[in-house]
Amino acid sequence: MDDIEKIGRDLDQWHRDLNEYYNQLFHLKTKPPKDKKSIKKGKRPPVPNSIKNEVKFRQNYSCQHCGRTLPATAHIHHKIHVSEGGTTTLDNLIALCPDCHTKHHHEEQLKEAQRQSYQKEKKTDDNFFSINKEWK
Repeated sequence: MDDIEKIGRDLDQWHRDLNEYYNQLFHLKTKPPKDKKSIKKGKRPPVPNSIKNEVKFRQNYSCQHCGRTLPATAHIHHKIHVSEGGTTTLDNLIALCPDCHTKHHHEEQLKEAQRQSYQKEKKTDDNFFSINKEWK
């Protein structure tokens, strides 16, 4: 039993060392962009398979959002988007099933559309009230 526990501790230490190594390695290679427009959709380098596998392993091959077992087509998601200065490091990556990844991005798009719609309505209301003030 002691041998098995030692092997388990060794594997845990190896996993922590590997995680630290990947964070250092890929943090140095992926610097945040100078401005948001410098990274356009589809222009950033893909996440290396070794990093993808480490993210999945860290999550016990479960979706970070719903907890289901990750399919072979699991998506790796940047918590802070690369276009917003996020890096391709283990601490900024999570694995999601395709359904949860799609839902997450649709929710973001919906929130952005609602925000823009609210701003347009507010601008229209502001113009309306300023015009009515001139009528008096």
